[in-house]
Amino acid sequence: MKFIEVKSGPLRLVHGEAVSFELAETWLVELGGQLEPQDGSPPPPHQMDAPRGPLFVKHGGRNAARRFVRSLTRSPSRSLAAFRLGSVLHAYGVPTPRPLAAIERRRGPAGSLVTADLLLTEWMSSPDLAQALPIATDPDRENLLAAAAHSIALLHMAGCRHRDLKASNLLRSQDGATVLIADLDGARACRGGPSHRQRLRDLARFMTSLAVIEGCTAEDGNPRPETASIDGGEESRRQFLRHYFACCPDLVGNDDLRQRWQVRATAWMRSKVSRNLRRERPLS
Repeated sequence: MKFIEVKSGPLRLVHGEAVSFELAETWLVELGGQLEPQDGSPPPPHQMDAPRGPLFVKHGGRNAARRFVRSLTRSPSRSLAAFRLGSVLHAYGVPTPRPLAAIERRRGPAGSLVTADLLLTEWMSSPDLAQALPIATDPDRENLLAAAAHSIALLHMAGCRHRDLKASNLLRSQDGATVLIADLDGARACRGGPSHRQRLRDLARFMTSLAVIEGCTAEDGNPRPETASIDGGEESRRQFLRHYFACCPDLVGNDDLRQRWQVRATAWMRSKVSRNLRRERPLS
């Protein structure tokens, strides 16, 4: 896969072959001003209008210590790593919002230190599963869970783990037939594919969000994470795991292994919910 660089002073934009040089220069000019070094938390992700349709703009973190360590190890910025991984996954057929470019502001010797960065992907106007599941009918809910299980299985079969696989990071497509995996900032490619433990951690994280969605919905229909229940969304979790197991060649027909996976994923999910409730930490 070929990536192309466009530079302008301390700014560097990396894009794929689907983006023209003129469009890349336009993005660099319009978004370069947003990468001025600032203290505090980065701006929240937002939509930006562009000539070829709206874009989703997400800034990287501003932890100076982590950026310095990345420069010492010559690691790419968080946004650039997410762009590269997302491009590879998209090419392999894993449902993700199409990554378009990553922009970095660099300084220091040979531009070795990234002081700010952001990621551009296509804008998805459809809701995420945290919004779609609470209002879905029973048949629609199972279809969404089946689509989510299929997408997550494809991600794992492509050799990656997500590490923050919650319902708000899964987007329903316009036709509702596909669920797209977003927020690949923390995702990692694993040599030889993710281990059973790493895959189970992803599943347990998603199951935790199902417990939050279906176990803590107030009378007005809005989620209330502070009242989450360990037993929330049990039927949805069973449906999700059943569909996930059916999508994984290494689990099909292995009833003993599937049973152990279900027990371990459920135990990890219950442990996380119980721990956060005990410490009065929010769940999502």
